[in-house]
Order: sequence, then structure tokens, then C-alpha cells
Amino acid sequence: LEFIDENSEPTFRAYYREYCEAGEAIGYNVVDAYIAENGFCDDLEDLEDRYVGSYGNEREFAEEWITEVQGQSIPDGVIVDWDATWRHNLYYDFTTAYENYNTTHFFLNNWTKERLNASLFLYLRGCASRQSAH
Repeated sequence: LEFIDENSEPTFRAYYREYCEAGEAIGYNVVDAYIAENGFCDDLEDLEDRYVGSYGNEREFAEEWITEVQGQSIPDGVIVDWDATWRHNLYYDFTTAYENYNTTHFFLNNWTKERLNASLFLYLRGCASRQSAH
């Protein structure tokens, strides 16, 4: 009722529909964590498209994003500071939502679907090439 009082009933209906659609698609726990972290959100409509996944922390995400999605190979003997990679290179491209102490959800920021599709294409191409190598 507080939401309706502060906004409007039509806004509530539209928001609730988007909330349910996103919740069914990626999980209500993910949507609830996103809302808890970001407050009232009018961008739930594309949340499913922007959702990257959940990881234990930013370090795990950074390593997978760089090595798997972007396909960057790290030579043996090179030590990567994944925390610094997150802070300096990836932080501004993603929104995080913390579900609990060991689950962080990641969402793309300011990316068009074309850029997302290109990144996923590169990721899938890398998976296919690794599969064929075995």
C-alpha cells in the first residue's frame, strides 16, 4: 500500500507485472536482491537481458568474465590481481546485487543487446574451440 500511496496504482500494476516476469525468468531471489541493492527500479523490463549470473564475489566474476567471456588467455606464470581487475576495469560496466555473504548477482550496465550478443558469441565460440581441441 505504501508503494501505491507514493506512486500510483497503474505504476504498481506495471511494476508488478515486470517484477513477476523478471522473477519467473531469472529467479525472484535475484530480482529481490537487485531491488534491495538499488531501491525502486523502473528498469526491471530488461533485467533478464542484463543478468549475467551469480558468483561468490567480484574476484570470481572478473576471472570468468576476462578468461571465458572475453576469451583472454592468461599465460602460465602470470599472476593476475582479479580484485584490481574488477575495481579498475569492470566495476563501471556492471551493477552488483548482494543476495547474501557468498552470492553476488551481476547485471550489465549501459550495454546494448548487440554488444551483449557479441560478447556471448565470443564466449560460445571460445567454448566450442576448447571442446574441439579435446
